[in-house]
Amino acid sequence: MMVSGILAVVLTCHGQDSLLLRNYRFVKRSDAWLTSQNAAGLTRLTRPSIAEAELSLTKGKGGFVDWYQSPDDLQATAHVESFVRLSRRTVAFGAMTYDNFSGRDMAGTAFTDPGRKPFDIVEDSLGNTGTKHRDTYKLTGAVGVDVWRGMAVGLRLDYTASNYAKYKDLRHKTKLMDMTFTAGLGMPVAKWLSVGANYLYRRATESLTFSIYGRADKVYKSLIDYGVFMGRVEQFGSSGYTEKGQEMPLVDDYNGASLQLLLQPTGSLAFYQSLTYARRNGYYGRKSPYTITYTTHQADLLSYEARLSWTTRHAVVAADVALSSENLENQANTYRELQNESGAHYYEYYDPVKTANKLWRNGQVALTADWGIKGELPAWTLTAALTWNNRRQTSYLYPNYRRQHLHSTEVSLSATRRLLTSRGVWTLSLTAAYQKGSGDPYTDLSFAETDTRQHAPDLSDRQNSPATMDAWLWREYQYLVAPQYGLGGSVEYGFIFPHTRLKTHVRLAATHRKANQTYEYSRGKDRTVLTLVAGCIF
Repeated sequence: MMVSGILAVVLTCHGQDSLLLRNYRFVKRSDAWLTSQNAAGLTRLTRPSIAEAELSLTKGKGGFVDWYQSPDDLQATAHVESFVRLSRRTVAFGAMTYDNFSGRDMAGTAFTDPGRKPFDIVEDSLGNTGTKHRDTYKLTGAVGVDVWRGMAVGLRLDYTASNYAKYKDLRHKTKLMDMTFTAGLGMPVAKWLSVGANYLYRRATESLTFSIYGRADKVYKSLIDYGVFMGRVEQFGSSGYTEKGQEMPLVDDYNGASLQLLLQPTGSLAFYQSLTYARRNGYYGRKSPYTITYTTHQADLLSYEARLSWTTRHAVVAADVALSSENLENQANTYRELQNESGAHYYEYYDPVKTANKLWRNGQVALTADWGIKGELPAWTLTAALTWNNRRQTSYLYPNYRRQHLHSTEVSLSATRRLLTSRGVWTLSLTAAYQKGSGDPYTDLSFAETDTRQHAPDLSDRQNSPATMDAWLWREYQYLVAPQYGLGGSVEYGFIFPHTRLKTHVRLAATHRKANQTYEYSRGKDRTVLTLVAGCIF
């Protein structure tokens, strides 16, 4: 229904003159304010209103995927977004996405994306893989208003909802609601200097429900993964993290603020910077005297973005920097069940026990050059990027603990050539990337021992030893650390659809990624993805 709605909007809109010379992505990145969290920056839009709608179908095949992903998946997406000047003082941005994903031979996590979770719930067996399906809906709305002599205010709302399910025992149904609200202002303080600030609030709730449809006498176990795939095993039943039929939410609340600064010493040179800090607090379970809150967590998030750009009539060169860090601590609550005078059961809590410290540091430096620009259509676009990811994790189950420190670096290059003909535009793109990582998969230690040997023997021989899941550990390690390269290319043709004013385009893209090294439990070292896209600009 959403796809048909998007097409209806597209087909009833009128295009602009010289549509062949319009490029939505070029407009979107023409000013860093347009994509910032501070919607007050939308008032800086200097180009005519523009919108893009696309339908895409993506097929992925190959075992070189992350530990929770599918080696055989199909994904269909409908997306539309636009920048619209509503009046001389008011500019709006809107986007809407529907994504339908289906993957085979999947197991692992019950969460939609386990990347930044305080803990994880993973399957303790490789024998229960099955099909998973996910529907995702995203909606973004933002508006900026110039209230007086360049001083602007803005509001933005990003909303995501998804349903994710596994269709083989042990089954899970995962419901995600993720909402981010920002309110900001911006103003020029000099001819060459503008500043801005915004408040950020984000709330994310991911609710898990576990069930079985098959034999009730079969035992299903899950690893409550505190980090680096170490923790404790829980049997599916009438209590615990995976309590049968009970919806358990993982709740996150973020409060933060951003500052923006724009220096424009000349008309062609601009230096934009943004600094954001946020505090994250959350828990897993239900907060009431008569239910259990299993864990609590806190994190500090810091990010910095900058863009130095040089613009002329026929060329734009931009250098982008993005740095971010998140430092998280998770605790498991200790409690006991009591009964009051009326016979009702309630829970009394004691000091929590730390189960994990997790630190993520990410960064990217990219240089993009557009030249041969006609209207809003560059003849050439070249991009070179250096991306790095650093992750430190320590998980605790007294007296044992496990550490991991991984670092990966990727270098990527892309080139795009656009050929303007009398009836359309051909766009040819090539990409290449190489990634390599470092670090040991794990180091097992104990507070009760002085032995700090790396890659210690299996802890199952020790008293009160924690549970581990080696298959997921080594699959993730290969995906993050193994030397690997990627190649890709795409061909697109854009034209004015007959009897309309729509710049329609059709694109076929392919990427292939290959690891040069495999490890135990590997499902392969190749991955090929094909994508077919049809869309239009109006």
